[in-house]
Amino acid sequence: MGRKCDQAGDRLDSILRAARAGLHPSQPADAARLTAAADLCGPDEIALILKRLDSIHAAHDAAPAGDDEARDDARAASTHLSGVLAHLSADESGALAAGLTAAHPRTREAAARALQASGAADQIPALAQVMAGERNEAARHAMIHAYNALGRLSMPLERGPAREYSRLAHSVRPWPIARTLHVWLDSGQLWRRRGNHGAEQSIDLHDVTRFHVGDPELGLLAGARIETRQGVVFRLPARHWRMPNLHQHADSYGRLTAALARRIARANPDAVMTRGVTRRTQTAVLIGLGAYLAMSLGWVAWLAVMGGFRALDGLILLALGAIQLRYFWPVITADGPETINPDTL
Repeated sequence: MGRKCDQAGDRLDSILRAARAGLHPSQPADAARLTAAADLCGPDEIALILKRLDSIHAAHDAAPAGDDEARDDARAASTHLSGVLAHLSADESGALAAGLTAAHPRTREAAARALQASGAADQIPALAQVMAGERNEAARHAMIHAYNALGRLSMPLERGPAREYSRLAHSVRPWPIARTLHVWLDSGQLWRRRGNHGAEQSIDLHDVTRFHVGDPELGLLAGARIETRQGVVFRLPARHWRMPNLHQHADSYGRLTAALARRIARANPDAVMTRGVTRRTQTAVLIGLGAYLAMSLGWVAWLAVMGGFRALDGLILLALGAIQLRYFWPVITADGPETINPDTL
């Protein structure tokens, strides 16, 4: 076993030297050299590269603050080894995926980026298994981007771009004069765009910490609310849902939010997911109704003092109050939010 390891080490040293032959120490190897080196690496060499990256990153972190030379040497060595990993073919994805559980977070980040570059869609389960437990921010984001990129590659060709043909793509106009909000799911991301030519923004479902779904029957008070680790809040209105020309399929608001809940649960098991009426909404409704009642009684009292109060005025106020109370009654009597069980959606 030791002799085999020594042989792999000698072979790797020879491959790395050949990739840098004739180059200045500060000059990085180009893509052609790195590809040639990667083509000569097998599982044993890849395992050694990952092990060496761990050691190099640890040495970089342990170098004294003023020792710039040692840090530069470590950085150059890690860049060269990471470059070889990034040019591996998909045939070596199994050995490369072992780097997702390496000791150093920068090694795990390099392995995730290399998997993304290789196009190894068969390693999506391996990425999904380690992403939720990854505590290093840079490594986790590299895994998320690799997961999303590989997910797009694994889509059937006949479906085309996910944003055009996703079953879970919707458009909504929150208000009659507002621009249409386009929303669609693409692998592990939720995308949105206002108008036909607005800027596209995305939210990684792995970053979602809170997800609340309102009841569509609440009308203007309904909608979903998504919060991320970075403090981003995305509200998904439930009013005025309609079918845009952009998409080939239509799903209801409930279908989209149910799919979001299931995918968020897989991407981040620690995310808090609830549905129903929040206490904040109930409080706002009660304050609004109380203010309406106070203004109505004040107006009636003023008319009575001025001698201009008529029975018709009272009937109009009573009818308006009854309409509002009927509309908001489900909000007032709601028991509050309940925890979502994605498996039952």
